[in-house]
Amino acid sequence: MPLLIATVLCIPAAIFLGWGFWLVALFLLSFVIFINGMYVIMPGHAGYKIVLGNMANKSFQAGFGWMIPFISSMTEVDITRQTHEHVNLMKNKERRDISLKYVLTWYLVADNVHVLHATIGENGYIDKALCPQLDASFNEVVASKTYEDINGKLAELSKEVTDNFEPRYDHSLFKDVVLNITEVKFDKNYEDGVSRLSEAEMETKISEEQKKRKEIDAQAEAKVKEIQAAADATYIKTVKEAEAEGMKKTGEALKENPELIKNKLAENYPKVVGGATPMINLDSLDGLVGK
Repeated sequence: MPLLIATVLCIPAAIFLGWGFWLVALFLLSFVIFINGMYVIMPGHAGYKIVLGNMANKSFQAGFGWMIPFISSMTEVDITRQTHEHVNLMKNKERRDISLKYVLTWYLVADNVHVLHATIGENGYIDKALCPQLDASFNEVVASKTYEDINGKLAELSKEVTDNFEPRYDHSLFKDVVLNITEVKFDKNYEDGVSRLSEAEMETKISEEQKKRKEIDAQAEAKVKEIQAAADATYIKTVKEAEAEGMKKTGEALKENPELIKNKLAENYPKVVGGATPMINLDSLDGLVGK
């Protein structure tokens, strides 16, 4: 502006003072025009140009450029990752109040920032172009979910809402849109009721498990007794069979050796009758053994 004022003042002065001043005035005017037509777009930004109220049909990338001064303006738009954090209030499938806190991040498409300004506006585009579609996706997805579908499953819910939101926004203006649900809150009365119900269900489950365990232990104990009884019966049978077999073999041995009976009776008979002298002729047993 000071250069422009100086140039304007130099023009009438040059009329009275000669052509040298005209050359100076022309130089200063050219310099002012050049300076005012310069623009620099910083890294991480893109620009859109308006000439006499008309939007240029392209966006301008970071760097240096020149435009017609005084009738043109260049506006920078931040195209780095943008962030929006908000809390949505809605109702789930059970018609209970629920609040979801989320973080939405995105990039603007650098080549179309002029379209963004012309169709939506540089300011408030998040409330005009993204939030309405995102709210619709939230309501549609959450309305189909129960408490159990949401509680502790925020990552799955975030993905489902994102998939629903994906076709709703303008991909020519926004890219790499990422949604993360960070916190969920249910109606306190409902949450307390669910907690009490969960506790009752847990107690019922524990009771059923204990009952089932007792039934299993009783069945196991009965099986053990059955196996033990069978083992005892087998043992008794085996012992009896062994005793019978032993007696049979002893009888056969005695039959083949009659002298053994005499010796045994000689050893054991006195003990039976109190140690008195036997009143039996052992030689007479020879005939009995032989029968």
